[in-house]
Amino acid sequence: DRTRAEALDTKGCALEDRAWLLKDPTRFDPTDGGYQEADKVFRQALRQEDDVARPEPYIHRGRNLFKWAEDQTNSGSLIGTPPPALLKDAGEALGEALKRLDKAPNPYLRAEANYWLGQVAVQDRGQALGERQWADVRAATTRAAGHFAE
Repeated sequence: DRTRAEALDTKGCALEDRAWLLKDPTRFDPTDGGYQEADKVFRQALRQEDDVARPEPYIHRGRNLFKWAEDQTNSGSLIGTPPPALLKDAGEALGEALKRLDKAPNPYLRAEANYWLGQVAVQDRGQALGERQWADVRAATTRAAGHFAE
């Protein structure tokens, strides 16, 4: 069934990879570029979920938004959504994934969410992430390094 959340995850990941790896010149188009199409599919997957939603679509969406922002910055493109807005949305999606992982722990998914949140923090350089998100990134980094956060 193509409308199942897992099927939407797979479709979104394929669209994301096509935009990111193949570097189609229209990938930044705000209406039907590759990253936008992937984001639409990931948002559709989020709507398939209930109160105990899987964290995966949030991780996928955050990763896609990060790659979009990074790719757009590196290419110098001025088309579409500005990278700080993409990074802010990416941080929020990944933060939501981590909240959901508090309810249903999975160390592999937590590691992936923390990795991409760290990438967002590095790319952001203090522009879009709020102080709370920065604190979460620092705490997660400390835990991931095997230390206890204060």
